[in-house]
Amino acid sequence: MGKFCTNCGKELGENAKFCSRCGKPTGDNMQNTPINVEHNGEKIEKKWYQTTKGICLWLVIFFPVGIYLMWKYADWKKKWKVTVTILWIAVAIGRIITLGDDTSDVEESLIKNENCPYGATYNFSLEEAKDKTSKILSNYYNTEIDLNQIEETTQEYLNDGMCYMYTVEVPQGYSFGIQFTVYDDKVSDIMIKAGVTAMEEMTSQTEILEDVPKLFSKIVSGMTDDKLSVDDIQSAIEAGNTNYYRNGNAYGICKMQEYSALKMYNYDVSACTEEKAEEAGCLDL
Repeated sequence: MGKFCTNCGKELGENAKFCSRCGKPTGDNMQNTPINVEHNGEKIEKKWYQTTKGICLWLVIFFPVGIYLMWKYADWKKKWKVTVTILWIAVAIGRIITLGDDTSDVEESLIKNENCPYGATYNFSLEEAKDKTSKILSNYYNTEIDLNQIEETTQEYLNDGMCYMYTVEVPQGYSFGIQFTVYDDKVSDIMIKAGVTAMEEMTSQTEILEDVPKLFSKIVSGMTDDKLSVDDIQSAIEAGNTNYYRNGNAYGICKMQEYSALKMYNYDVSACTEEKAEEAGCLDL
């Protein structure tokens, strides 16, 4: 059974020479059972953060405060305090190292390929990309959309790359294009193309210009290591820039091109190494 200070009632360690609360020498100033102590007529009680439960709670919520409270108020043996301190410092250092390596971890999930414009591909095939995109489109429009059932158009691209294009028609009455660029059987780029005429800009057809950024956000978030929000896209558009980089992805956002009376809006994401992003002058998103 532990010893207790007869002056203030604090539990003391077996070899304690002084009470850590009131400072009184221990010596004979100890007894085997806790006592009710009063100071100016009031019983001395520990505050919640001085108790073992309170200290443990702070160690979980914000460990620097928990460590401080542990050393100041806990009646634990010194070796346990040292062990807890070392453990939490090791966890903090490990977390910092992990955060610092986020970019390299993302790049490891890509496949390096110097033939690609941005030096890498994603680690999924065209068939996998079509299946995932079909599910995303079906969920968004609440109707079955299967890219495998849509006529495919192909076109050769740089350095033996190949583009696969699909025109998607949706119940809302408009259509848009989805394009995948493939190198060595792996997808390197995903693009959504939406076009409107000058006449359509004055009609309800402009709904497509609201839907496509939302779809692009869902496709990027569902198929890459980045969580791209509609707010991210809108901020990029308002900034007036088009080329961005984040988490292993190079973005071309809202590249509008005019073809006579047709305005084409392109949103694309490409697997990209940090080195290639710097060479291309991509901004941080």
